Amino acid sequence: MPRLSVICITVVMTTFLTAFVLDRVSAQAKAALDPVVAVLDADPLELARVTRLLGDAEITKRLGTGQSTEVRLAAARAARFMRQPEVALMALSELAGERDGVLAQAAVRAVLIIVRELDVDVLSRREVDPQSLAPVRELLKDLASREHLRTDLRADMNAAFAMLTALVGS
Repeated sequence: MPRLSVICITVVMTTFLTAFVLDRVSAQAKAALDPVVAVLDADPLELARVTRLLGDAEITKRLGTGQSTEVRLAAARAARFMRQPEVALMALSELAGERDGVLAQAAVRAVLIIVRELDVDVLSRREVDPQSLAPVRELLKDLASREHLRTDLRADMNAAFAMLTALVGS
């Protein structure tokens, strides 16, 4: 009888470990197959091309919490190439508050690049009300005050907050 118990425990443990390993491999394989991840370290023009092919909605979706870190990082770096990158500002700002330093830095960098390129005329051509960016501005203000975030990231968030304040008003 004790042998049967050992065999049962061994089978259960083997099944569990196999499922765990396959799940990890599956997540990594899925991330590797993502077209944005595939060109992440390529020429920025290639990243821009893939971003345009996928479209803004797909890039924004990849910024979400249900995605792997690799996919979110790739989407953060691709966001500046979107046709309407201001659509991704809220998701990027949320990523900027992440504890993962690489992901947070990529998100803050994308926010700064996007915000620098925005002005009233650009938003008007895209039929975007500048006031719709007020929640992003408030989130950046909140994040910039969080002491657990790196000082350089908080400074960049303050810079983005100031640019959005100039655009949106106070």
